[in-house]
Amino acid sequence: MAPKSTTSLALASPQARLLKVETAAAYMAVGLTTMKALIADGEIPTVHIGRSVRVDVQDMDDYIDRLKQLQQDPKAPRPRAPRTLRATRNR
Repeated sequence: MAPKSTTSLALASPQARLLKVETAAAYMAVGLTTMKALIADGEIPTVHIGRSVRVDVQDMDDYIDRLKQLQQDPKAPRPRAPRTLRATRNR
């Protein structure tokens, strides 16, 4: 049997509360660029441990719950779509 990737191990572990950005993107089923844009826009906060950047699973779950609530309440203000990172880079 082939070993599991680190992404699937982190998702399978019930103790993994802080995930790498790449793993967080997989958890939310979005691309890495979208996850980085959500972080850059402040929609999903990060935790810095030394030079490492991690995303708290609870923060992602809270974001998903906010999106669900907005979809149920048509009068609620809509969140901005995440910027693309290409638009934020200096050329």
